[in-house]
Amino acid sequence: MTYPEEYSRQACARVDAEQLRAKHTLTEARTVQPPSPITRRQWDEEAFRAYMRRVFAAFWREACELGKQGTWCVDRIRSEVDEFLRVFIIDAHHEEGRDRSGREFRAMTYNWNGSLLPEVERYFYGSEEWHQYEAALLAVAEKQAEEGDFATPKQAGATDSSGDDSTRTGAGPAVNGTDGNHPARRGHRAEIKAYMKACSLGTNLEAARRLGVGVDTLKSIMSEKGKPRYSEATLKTVLDKITKVLHQA
Repeated sequence: MTYPEEYSRQACARVDAEQLRAKHTLTEARTVQPPSPITRRQWDEEAFRAYMRRVFAAFWREACELGKQGTWCVDRIRSEVDEFLRVFIIDAHHEEGRDRSGREFRAMTYNWNGSLLPEVERYFYGSEEWHQYEAALLAVAEKQAEEGDFATPKQAGATDSSGDDSTRTGAGPAVNGTDGNHPARRGHRAEIKAYMKACSLGTNLEAARRLGVGVDTLKSIMSEKGKPRYSEATLKTVLDKITKVLHQA
């Protein structure tokens, strides 16, 4: 599996280990004669879904740990967990999505864009693992709220006042519009696309990870419509990073 770069080697190993244990349990479940009136196919499909829930839970626990450490904000956790679940379901269905007779289970994602089918979302969102995840996410949010601005400028990727003048109030380029003299404008798609091209990033998720925000936050920064899903501080940090890269390009 592919993990975010912020995951430590130990965190990746813990998720990998849980996947191996869950896969062993799945293999054993396929040898069990289910109680009546459950059919073997129904039994195997539920065992397959339990396998995915276990790996999903292992991933979100590590994501929430990054939140507790102040490395990720809640929005970033949501973005990474949502994307992991989607990609993992696709991979798991391809590798293990069949019953003991080799018959493939019904599709779980749309073929045209890979997003989860509504019934699959309902299943996972109603699971005990998802409820535990939401409780853990709330605990992270409350901890970060108590600690205040947990991400310092250096952690967020910006330089301090002794560094590059482009990060100081009023000294940044007109592109960011957050210098206190002009209201922040909406819609920074062109700048973000130029940044992605300069960094050879192919997807919004890759760009969001590089910029240290959630993909939903990045999309909101790119958009001219809707309610902003970011703070002025987040916008300035992101645009300062982009400006620095584009000036070097």
